Amino acid sequence: MRILLAVDTDRNIGHLTSRLTKILNLFDEDLFYIDILHIYKKPQADAPHLPNIMQEIWEDEEKVKISFLKNCQTKIEKLLTKQLHKSALVNSYLLKGIFFSEFKKHLKNHKYELIVLLPGKKDNLQLLLMGRNINKLIAKVDTPILILPKEKSFKHKSSCFIGMLENIKKDHSYFKKVKAIKKLKKESIKYLHIGKSPDKDLENLEIASYADKTKGFELYHGNRRQNHIYIMNHKPRKGMEKWLKSSFTRNLLTKNDTLLMII
Repeated sequence: MRILLAVDTDRNIGHLTSRLTKILNLFDEDLFYIDILHIYKKPQADAPHLPNIMQEIWEDEEKVKISFLKNCQTKIEKLLTKQLHKSALVNSYLLKGIFFSEFKKHLKNHKYELIVLLPGKKDNLQLLLMGRNINKLIAKVDTPILILPKEKSFKHKSSCFIGMLENIKKDHSYFKKVKAIKKLKKESIKYLHIGKSPDKDLENLEIASYADKTKGFELYHGNRRQNHIYIMNHKPRKGMEKWLKSSFTRNLLTKNDTLLMII
């Protein structure tokens, strides 16, 4: 399974890798190829008439970024070796330029089944997704995107993906076509529909019978006995902006312990 891990800092990388390994262990895969990606802007300076100084500034910045990425790769490789009950090969890419443009170019030349994004220390999920780069990325990229918060550790011992189904049969049919979801262990994914529906034909489907979708989710999330990674599909019915502004989405994103995969 090929995974792209986009990083902006090596802070808390140990905690992040620990949580990532728990998630990767939910997949029915024995080998993971993990690419670490860091994109940065070329430093600017008010010395265009001194090309030698400018060149030194660029080279020094590149050395700093190379050291940073090397440190990330070493930490991630070490922790994956310790905690992942499978094999993983880790590689890294350092790119200069505008984030979204370089990200798109990279995806043209490399195929992934999952992209992992790490919010900044002060960013909750809502702030992260309202950011221009991430907003565009989710709207334009078809690869599933897993958002892994930096600060909160897993509360429970076991974890599970929860596929959020609005239109039960239609959404379930779409979920089953996604490669990353197809590779999950059978016991590692459940489906949830919030609302009144008699449809219980699907395996592993839970019905939370609440007229108020937001309240239903709050109760379901609060009573969970596993760490939940909620899978949400924003594309078929509404654009990214409408999806983000819905009261249900805002409620889900503002919870500090929410893990989210967007397809």
